[in-house]
Amino acid sequence: MASDTAFTEALQDVTKRFATPQALVESDELDREQKIKLLQQWEQDLRLEMVAAEENMPGQMPGQSQGGAAETFRKVREGLKKLGAAEQDKPAAAAKTGG
Repeated sequence: MASDTAFTEALQDVTKRFATPQALVESDELDREQKIKLLQQWEQDLRLEMVAAEENMPGQMPGQSQGGAAETFRKVREGLKKLGAAEQDKPAAAAKTGG
């Protein structure tokens, strides 16, 4: 059963609601589309964090170790793939942030 409250709370900061991408994927509180939207948001946040780290402006996410962003990014991508939402056919992004 999908919960709009859980989704709305997670939109504010997905890492406060879910400790790992796997926990989000396995959640019974959200439907597939909500999970995909949150994973895509999480992916974008991680891209921005990794770019900032490259520019010596680390903006560490809560509960995230400095070197853990790349591993979490990989897990987010695995979650999207598991939900059938991995963008395998999408051309490589022109920018590191995916834009």
